[in-house]
Amino acid sequence: MKEKDKARWAAIREKGALRFILIYGVLGWGVGTAVVFTGLMWLMGDADVGRIFRFAALAFPIGGLAWGAIMWWVTERMYRRG
Repeated sequence: MKEKDKARWAAIREKGALRFILIYGVLGWGVGTAVVFTGLMWLMGDADVGRIFRFAALAFPIGGLAWGAIMWWVTERMYRRG
C-alpha cells in the first residue's frame, strides 16, 4: 500500500468500521446500484418500475452491507501488511 493510501486509510479507519460500511457499502454501493438498476430496467421497458425499485431499494443495500464489510476487511489486511 502506498504511503498516501495508508494516510487516507488511517483517517477513514479512525472513524470506525460501522461508519465505513454504512457510507461506502450501504449508501455508496447499495443505494447507488439500486438507482442505476431501476433506471436500466425502466430504459429496457419494464412496466412495473415501482415494484422493481422497492425490491432494489431493499436488496442492494443489504448487499452493500456485505460489500462494505468485505472491503473493510481487505483494506485492513493491506494496511497492516504495509
